[in-house]
Amino acid sequence: MSVIYDTYTTNTQAELVKRSVGLRDKIFQNAKLSPLFMMLQARGRVISETNQKFEWLETRLNKPTFKVNPAGSSETNLTVVTDEDTVTFLTEGSIIKDIKTHEQMRVTAVNGKSLTVIRGYGVTNAKEILSDADNNNATLVNISVAYPEGSTAPKGTVLLKKDNFNYCQTFRRTLKITRNKLRQGEYGDDGTTAESRRKAERNKILRLHQNDIEQSLMFGEPKRDLSGSEPLYVTGGLFHYIKTNVMSITNSDKFKIGTINEILGAMADKGSAGDKVMLTGSGFNAKLNDNAIKTFAGGSGSLLKEFGISLDKIDTEYGELNIMYDPVLSSVYPNTAVIIDLDELLLHFIEETKMDTNIQSDGYDGVADTFLTDCGLEVSNEECHGILTLNF
Repeated sequence: MSVIYDTYTTNTQAELVKRSVGLRDKIFQNAKLSPLFMMLQARGRVISETNQKFEWLETRLNKPTFKVNPAGSSETNLTVVTDEDTVTFLTEGSIIKDIKTHEQMRVTAVNGKSLTVIRGYGVTNAKEILSDADNNNATLVNISVAYPEGSTAPKGTVLLKKDNFNYCQTFRRTLKITRNKLRQGEYGDDGTTAESRRKAERNKILRLHQNDIEQSLMFGEPKRDLSGSEPLYVTGGLFHYIKTNVMSITNSDKFKIGTINEILGAMADKGSAGDKVMLTGSGFNAKLNDNAIKTFAGGSGSLLKEFGISLDKIDTEYGELNIMYDPVLSSVYPNTAVIIDLDELLLHFIEETKMDTNIQSDGYDGVADTFLTDCGLEVSNEECHGILTLNF
């Protein structure tokens, strides 16, 4: 009688044993199936978690530029154009400047969206604050904060904590295969070929497991369900959290390097300074090649290999942008790209990917192995990421 050996034991073992096997190295062999999930682990953007729910504070940097309503040269009250109820990126002592007239000002008070300022706070006299050529508002620069000698501690900066939470989701896929199927057909009836069959079937299930995780990190919405006997948690993904830098292009003539620079510039204004990767669908890739890549200054067709993932690079005003095909994104939104700053994402793990072998119940004429991952995504600052869709 043949013996169906456990994959991770020697061929001299006469019976099956239960084992728990870490699979970090194994899943990197299938990196192209789940590039987002793999990149974050490869970059060390991971943290251990003990609770299903986790929260984070905004780490938003001061805005380098902002808009105000036009004002006369003697006006000392300026109105900031912002969606926020209260201006949080300026404080008493902030030094700001008109980029057109070079007039410097010092903020003495912030009340809601209103600033009280000292005009002409430098060598340039106060001048009329004029609207920009392309809209009805004027652009000012947020330079720094200045305090007098011997001053007391400045007013504290409160990091925002609005809707910044997510859950770790329990992902599981299980392989069940009968002894007869392991022995049948071209696989023969000896232990070695049965073991090879089992390895092949495990790899298929692992691929499905990685696909489940990648889809959730992309498209999931956070949910805690307490209706059953045990709580159930669903993790939220990039499409749930990215709200600010979302752009749709309807005319192929407008899809140029300036389009990429525009969304990268918006990300940079919110503090994005890390390595950028653009995850793309198949339709986006085709249109990128047909409509834009030839016009991109410094465009590169060379491929880089990093953790088994192919990358295309293009040069932008904000540095190199890596382009990576994502099969999960392609299957749902083929004409969309998601631009991410890897330094503003974090994977929370309660349990890193592992395989528990031989979990079949007594009397089952076969074997069962299960894959388990318990993780969730932190989008540290959604304004440092963007979504670009081509609707032409």
